[in-house]
Amino acid sequence: MTLVAITIIGIPLAVLGAIAFGFAIWAGVVYGQYAVGAWFLRWAGRDDRWLAVVVGLVRFAVAGANPILGGFPVFGALLLGLDALAPELRDSFQTPRRSGPSDRRTALNESFGGS
Repeated sequence: MTLVAITIIGIPLAVLGAIAFGFAIWAGVVYGQYAVGAWFLRWAGRDDRWLAVVVGLVRFAVAGANPILGGFPVFGALLLGLDALAPELRDSFQTPRRSGPSDRRTALNESFGGS
């Protein structure tokens, strides 16, 4: 009976884990492609985030069109993106939470003359 309960509880957790894993892989690839696009734009003397995303996506779409070596640049973008995302995720979970009112409420009180 316990085995069935673990399985019934485990199936939704496995599905949620698979969805989270897929999202992490997608975010890593897109972030890596953005980083490469930003590098190309910085090399060309421009600084535009949205253009960097477009340049990175187009660059990897062209590189991915090669049926023999197309997966290697995308895998490199994945590794670059995951390498950049991992410290950010770690820092977001290790940042201590402040007690007291949020910044939004404090700013709202200050704008209306409250204390």
